[in-house]
Amino acid sequence: MQLLIVAIILLLFAHDAIVGQLHEVGPWWRLQDFLPVSLALKLALALAFYIGVARIRKRLREGKAPHVWRHIGRWMTGYQLGVVTLFALDLAAGGLMLLRQASGNLIFIDELLILLPTLVMFLWQWWVYYPIDQRLRQAAMWRAIDRGQTPPAIWTRGQYVRLQTRLQLGLIVVPLLMLLAWSEFIERLGPQGWGVVDVAYVIPLTLAGVAVMYLFLPFVLKVIWHTQPLPDGEIRSFLTRMCELVGVRVRDLLLWKTHGSLINAAVMGLHPKLRFILLTDGLLDQMDRKHVEAVMAHELAHVIYRHLIWLLVAAVALGMAIATVLAPVGYLLFDVLARVLPMHWLGDPPREQTVFVVVILGTCFGWLWTFGMVSRMIEREADTFAVEHMSRQRTDGPRDADGRRLVDAESVRAMSGALERVAELNHMSTARHNWRHGSIVWRQKYLHTLVGRRLDTLAIHRRMRWINAAALVGLLAVLALTLVQSYYGA
Repeated sequence: MQLLIVAIILLLFAHDAIVGQLHEVGPWWRLQDFLPVSLALKLALALAFYIGVARIRKRLREGKAPHVWRHIGRWMTGYQLGVVTLFALDLAAGGLMLLRQASGNLIFIDELLILLPTLVMFLWQWWVYYPIDQRLRQAAMWRAIDRGQTPPAIWTRGQYVRLQTRLQLGLIVVPLLMLLAWSEFIERLGPQGWGVVDVAYVIPLTLAGVAVMYLFLPFVLKVIWHTQPLPDGEIRSFLTRMCELVGVRVRDLLLWKTHGSLINAAVMGLHPKLRFILLTDGLLDQMDRKHVEAVMAHELAHVIYRHLIWLLVAAVALGMAIATVLAPVGYLLFDVLARVLPMHWLGDPPREQTVFVVVILGTCFGWLWTFGMVSRMIEREADTFAVEHMSRQRTDGPRDADGRRLVDAESVRAMSGALERVAELNHMSTARHNWRHGSIVWRQKYLHTLVGRRLDTLAIHRRMRWINAAALVGLLAVLALTLVQSYYGA
C-alpha cells in the first residue's frame, strides 16, 4: 500500500514536467465533461471490487476458506493497481490542469482536489474489506483463548477504517503533501512565478523547507496516530532502562492507541527533544517481554545509526542522481534511435521534450526501486542491532577462542520470533514482500546466518557505512553541479 501511495504522490510531482509539457487541454475537453467520465470509471472499479469481495465472503461462509484466501490478495492488489492507474489517467487527460483553471491555480488546492477521489477509493477498499479482517480476528481470538492468552480486540468497521486512514495515509500522504505544497510555493516565488527569488535559490529554499518539515513532523504524526504518554509502570521502566543502556534520549515514550488491534512500533524525530518512540497497545498487550524487547531494540537502532537522517539523504540523493545520469543517456539514446529507426510515426517528436519525459519517468521508477533497496538494508541493520543487544545482555553468552562475544541462537530466535509474532497478530503472510521492509521470511533467514558470528565484525554495519557515504557524496556532487548550472547556465 505504501508503495502505491508514494507512486501516486510521485505522479503529482511529475505532472507539470510531463502533462504540462506535452498536452494542452483543448476546448473539446471541459471540466463538466471530464468529471463524469472520471467518476464513472472509479465507481465501476469500486463496484467490481465490492462484488468480488462479496463473492469471497460467501465462499468463506460456505467453508471454502483454503481456496479463497489466496484470491483476496489478488483482488486487493488488482483494485489498488486499478486505483493508481485511474489516477494516472486523470493526470494524463488533463484533469489537474482543468481543476487549476477552475480554481484559479491556488497553491495546493488543485492537487488536493485531484487526489481526493483516489483517497476516497482507498477508504472504500478498507470499508469493503472489513468483514474479511473481522473473520480473521475472530479466528485469532479463539486461538488465543485456546492458548490461555489475552484475546485480541475486534474493532468496529469505523474504527478499522479510521485506523487504516491514520496509519497508511497519515504516514505517507500528509508529509508528502506538505512537501508538495512547499515545493509549489517556492516555485511560485521563482522567476516563472512571482519573481521574488532568483532561480539559484529555489533548490536551497526547497531543501531548507524539507529539513524543517522533517524536524517537526513527529508532532503532527503523534496527533494523527492518536497517541498518549505511556503510563508509568513496569513496562515503561523497563523500556526507559533500555534507552538509558544504549544511550538514546527521547522526549517521551508514547502509547499508540489502536483498540488493541494493531501490532507495531515506530520512532520519530531527529533531535532528542523532538524524538518519540511509539508502541501500540496491541504490541504491549499481546507479545511476550522478550519480543517487546526485540522490537524496542529494533526501534532504538534507528536512532543509534541515525537512520532517519540517512534515509532522507538517500531519498534526495537517489532522485537527483538518477535524473542527472539519465539526462545524457536519454539524449544519446534518442539520437541513436533517430538514426536507425523510422520515427515519422511519432510525428517528428521534439528532442528536448521526449528526453525530458523519459528522464522523469525513469527517475520515478528508478527511485522507487533503489530507495526500496536502501530502506530494506536499513531494516536489516536494525534487526541485527536487536540481536546484538540481546546477545550482550546474556552473561552466559558464547565466546570465541579469544574471548570475544558471539551472536547466540537464543537472541536470534527472540528477534525472529518477534517478527513471526508481529506477522501473525497483524494477519500478514510471512512470505509477502514489503517494499520498505522485505518479507518476514527474508529477514528471518538473514538473522539465522548471524548465529556464531562475532558481535564486532558483522558485515551489515560496514555495508551501511558505504551506502551512507555514497549517498552523501552523490547528494553533494549533484547539488554542486546544479548550482553551477544555475549560476553559469551550463
